[in-house]
Amino acid sequence: MKEAARAHQVLQVDLGRQIDPFEAINRAGVTVAIVPLDNLSGAYIPAMAETDGQPGILVNAKHPRTRQRFTAAHELCHHLRDKDIAFDRETEVLPRSGVIRNDREAVAEAFAGWFLMPRQLVYRFMHDLEIPDSPSPTDVYRLSLDLGTSYLATAAHLYSLGLVSRVRWKELAKLAPKWIKHQLAVHGPGDSWGDVWHVSDTERGNRHITPRPGDEIVIELDELPSSGYLWTTPAGGGFELTEFSFEQENAGEETDVVVGGHGRRRAVLRATEPGEYQLQMEMRRPWLPATRAIRTFSIQLSVQRRLVGYQPLAVAV
Repeated sequence: MKEAARAHQVLQVDLGRQIDPFEAINRAGVTVAIVPLDNLSGAYIPAMAETDGQPGILVNAKHPRTRQRFTAAHELCHHLRDKDIAFDRETEVLPRSGVIRNDREAVAEAFAGWFLMPRQLVYRFMHDLEIPDSPSPTDVYRLSLDLGTSYLATAAHLYSLGLVSRVRWKELAKLAPKWIKHQLAVHGPGDSWGDVWHVSDTERGNRHITPRPGDEIVIELDELPSSGYLWTTPAGGGFELTEFSFEQENAGEETDVVVGGHGRRRAVLRATEPGEYQLQMEMRRPWLPATRAIRTFSIQLSVQRRLVGYQPLAVAV
């Protein structure tokens, strides 16, 4: 934990947003190559004559994005702590309740968790997402998306922070993320590695999400059609709209259904082109386009590029 905190300070890591381990590695003056690897999660190569005096990190392009990020942070620890060559067959071993007999690798695993999930950032996201003291599997999954870590790594770290008991951690670890995604999805992500982002107007702060192409984004907002004010379809780039619907409260209870009654407006999107976008919706009277919106809803959308290839080298901090 102390090593990670020191690295945050030395490498000028912004602790107010999702941690970018590749940006930190770049600041450390290390070249990163994200390439297909067989039987390796990653590797650290110290500065040697064979590398023209330049240290480097390899990350397996075949792994999911969260695993790649964890591996990158793991290898960063090797660079900062010992600068000895390392070929890592597995990372994220500790979150999967594995046993690491090598102290050097155990430190790198713990470092990766604390580097990507510093206490203050976890608390901030839990506050913004209104996650309760006893988080459900869905809560942990939603938190993991904002942190950019896997569901299992996030659940294990909540235990490390003392936010869940050991018994609860074990219960959370038994559930497969695929099952959780199914509970949140409307149409489902584009592939098995895809995620489902659920966003609502009950969350605090300015939401910033980081989907990759194919991920599903589900937005749910309060609406009262009888008032005449309706939500507009999402405007912005980086996504395609797959559903725009309204579901009235108590719609399944015939005696309680009121025409134009209160309900939830749902917009289902699929992330497309990588890039930075601002998604916005307005509540207004559609037949009076010149009228001022009485409410607005916006999120920052950073659609991620597939991590593969070489990352440019920056000047070392």
